[in-house]
Amino acid sequence: MVSKEENDSRWLFDVLDIIGANDEFRKSCQQAHIMQEIFMTFQNQTSMYSFGSACEGSITPGHEQDADYIECDEKFPVIEDISKASSQYQASLLVITEEDTPVGYVKLQLVIKGTRQTVMNWLYLQQFIRKDIFILDKNGRILLFDLPTEYRAGIFSRRKNKPALTFENMKMDLVRSYRCTTWPTIATEWLTRRRYYGWPTEDTIQEMKSFGFFVIKKGDNLFDGKLNNTRRLKAANELENVLNMGFNCFLRVKSNDICNYMQSRESLERSKRLQSHSKDVYKKTLKQNDLSIFASLFKVFNHNILQHYYYQSNGNTDIFIKFLWDTLDNIKEVRTVTEHTEEETRSALTLMIPHIFTCLASNISAMAIQHPNPQVRDFLLFGSFTFFMQAGLLGRLKLISVLYAVQLYKDCEWCLDQLDEEYIKIIPSLCFCRFTIKDIAMTVENMLNTSISDVVTCICFLPSELKITPCFKI
Repeated sequence: MVSKEENDSRWLFDVLDIIGANDEFRKSCQQAHIMQEIFMTFQNQTSMYSFGSACEGSITPGHEQDADYIECDEKFPVIEDISKASSQYQASLLVITEEDTPVGYVKLQLVIKGTRQTVMNWLYLQQFIRKDIFILDKNGRILLFDLPTEYRAGIFSRRKNKPALTFENMKMDLVRSYRCTTWPTIATEWLTRRRYYGWPTEDTIQEMKSFGFFVIKKGDNLFDGKLNNTRRLKAANELENVLNMGFNCFLRVKSNDICNYMQSRESLERSKRLQSHSKDVYKKTLKQNDLSIFASLFKVFNHNILQHYYYQSNGNTDIFIKFLWDTLDNIKEVRTVTEHTEEETRSALTLMIPHIFTCLASNISAMAIQHPNPQVRDFLLFGSFTFFMQAGLLGRLKLISVLYAVQLYKDCEWCLDQLDEEYIKIIPSLCFCRFTIKDIAMTVENMLNTSISDVVTCICFLPSELKITPCFKI
């Protein structure tokens, strides 16, 4: 005979699984954030790390949670020993502690080409640095200041007296940081302390040691890690109340309708309605996790690759094409990004390749159709054809545009016939031209409400590709 406690446990397990407190949802959240970290860090001078319940998958579907990120500026390493200042970096930040410095807090002195910057360098450096970002301390050292008068994008910029930047429209909190690649001296004892239960293991300890540490801006008050008596008593009283309620404590849990599930245990009809709603929310959130991967991909591809390199090339298509080739080479050569495994890195960066192929082939085709030599023209067009065919649905649509531009109408029609409904379902694609910072949330929401049978893609053209647009005449 099943006891009441066992029956309650089985019931709770089933409810938690229905609302998404399970391995499938947890892995979905983790996978999405791993991909986003890799996209945002690739070919960037800052590394992005997501943290908190959203990336860990410890939230449940339908529970809104801000995304939390640490952005690490890799251009200015933190060092604890001046002799470790690397010639690889023009500037670095030296950790300074004094007798009255609280444990865990440091000052950062500017170091340029291995030399500590002091009052002797102040007048000269004022031409290049902001005075609200750097100050002179009582000992004449030039220090990174933790209270800039305002937040402006740029070197060492931070919002006044806050450790995190909050982007309301993106539901994101961002903490900017600097990295020291060695383990902090102040925490050396932690590496060798006696551990009674074998956790963390020696391998885990050495792995954590290899990560070094981040230095972030302090908040309003220095915190010694201890709760005051009032907060301690309040927490103890709340815990005692929960323990006294026993299983009925779930009546106080409002998220994911847990309290409603508790109240409807004796009503089969009401329980089924709650389960149906929870399953719909669960499926929608899983789909949203998948879409968030592509949202991050397209945002990075549009801004960090297309926009950045197009402006860098200053209208020179040859230089722009070389940038795209270099990006492909980087994707092939890079092994890991933000300490992720080679498999995770490869899985993420591979998603960029079809879009780079399409852009590469489009620009080659636009150059080819203007070339006076027919043999060179045909050679370049054939080469671009191979890239188009490796780029999925997006590449094939762009190829059709090229065929139309060179007046190969029958070939164009034949390619359109091949893009039947079944092919489109097998080779899904998403519209990436709409993924801008301002409307990205709206775009993802629209995609969530789009039928599977609908085509959610488009093609767009850079100014260098106008020669292959359907309306252009040769």
